[in-house]
Amino acid sequence: MSTRHFPVIGLLSCICFCGCDSSPQSDTGSGGPSITVVYEDQPLADVQVRLHEAAQGPVLAQAITSDEGRAVFRDLQSPEPSEYFVSMDSLSDGGWILNPKVVKPALDAIRVQPFATNTNQQIELPSRSIQSLQPNTKR
Repeated sequence: MSTRHFPVIGLLSCICFCGCDSSPQSDTGSGGPSITVVYEDQPLADVQVRLHEAAQGPVLAQAITSDEGRAVFRDLQSPEPSEYFVSMDSLSDGGWILNPKVVKPALDAIRVQPFATNTNQQIELPSRSIQSLQPNTKR
C-alpha cells in the first residue's frame, strides 16, 4: 500500500469512530421537557407516559421512561394546555406490571403543569403500584 492512501484511511477511520454511531438515541440527555417516574425512591424504566388535555381526552404527547426513569417529550403542542392529565402503562418484560387498581386512582388525582413552567417534573407512584408477574410461592 502506498503512503498516499494513509490520509484517506485516517479520514475514513475518524468518520467511522466519531460520526457513524448507529445506536438508538437515548432520552436521558437534556433533550427537552420530561417527567421522571419514581417508585419507592427508585427510577422506573419502561413505562409509557401519555399526556392528555382532559382526563378522557386524546393523547397529546407520549414518551417511554429510560433506565433513569425519565420520559422526554419531543413533540408538545404550542400553546400548552393549562395542565396535563397523565396516563401510564408498563412496557417491561421484567416480571412486573403497573397495578391498575393502585395506579389509575393515583393518576386521576395527578395533574402536571405546563413544561414552560417546569421543564423537569417527577411523579412518585404510591405503594403497591408494582404488581409482580411471578407466581406467588407462599401459601
